[in-house]
Amino acid sequence: MNFWFVSCAPCIAEIPNLNRLYDMTKDSPDFHFFAITYEPEANAKEAIRKYDIRFPVLLTSPKEAQRLTYGRGYPTSMVLDREGRIHSILSGGSPNPESDFESYWKQEMDKILRGDSLSESI
Repeated sequence: MNFWFVSCAPCIAEIPNLNRLYDMTKDSPDFHFFAITYEPEANAKEAIRKYDIRFPVLLTSPKEAQRLTYGRGYPTSMVLDREGRIHSILSGGSPNPESDFESYWKQEMDKILRGDSLSESI
């Protein structure tokens, strides 16, 4: 799960990496990859088109996004288990995401498949 908004340069910069992660997981019954934004629907649709976002995007209110990210900022990405428990959470980003972005999240997803415990407490 990824939280983003259009004016967040690091959020937009990591979209190609998120698209690749989505492509890696979209056919797996073990994962549901999606993003959440508080953008108005028209802005979200324009961003999806403009930035070629291939993963599902859900809309919420700014207040709910703040609650769901624990006020950690943007972008925020999480790996949750089937019961909705957070196993990994990473907030903040760079306008130039590192090349190991996908390998980091793949490693976190593999941990949850193995049943490893929470990697960071909130």
